[in-house]
Amino acid sequence: MSASELEKLLRDQMVLEKKTAEVLSSTVQKAKNSVVRLFLNRLVLDSLKHADMLQALIDLNAGTIVTMVDKEEMKDSLERHVVQEKEMLDRLERILEKMEDPKGKSLLKQIAEDEKRHHRILDEVTKIVSWRGATDEQWWNTIDRAEWLF
Repeated sequence: MSASELEKLLRDQMVLEKKTAEVLSSTVQKAKNSVVRLFLNRLVLDSLKHADMLQALIDLNAGTIVTMVDKEEMKDSLERHVVQEKEMLDRLERILEKMEDPKGKSLLKQIAEDEKRHHRILDEVTKIVSWRGATDEQWWNTIDRAEWLF
């Protein structure tokens, strides 16, 4: 298969993922039940994540890299997000201390684990963006060991 044929297949799949997310989002907006919204939103987020993964694959296969200007702006933005994630985690831990219901506590613990994962993701991406000459190979290596994508 040629590179252009592969790119077309990846782009078509990406469009499908985005359309699926859009349709599901519409269903979420109509849902009155918060538990139904919770589960459907997970599907929306997964579809959007898949679309992003496909775009990353297209970009990496094309040899697309981030410019130095983008890197500096990204680095500053990511550092601000690290502070926000830390604040969210601290607040959640305070709430967890006060929560008595075991089922509610379990749900809050899942959120806290997500926040910890978000912090690891932000640290990793900030580190890569800070590299002066980040190569596509370095991005591939990060993706390969990035169980946090899933």
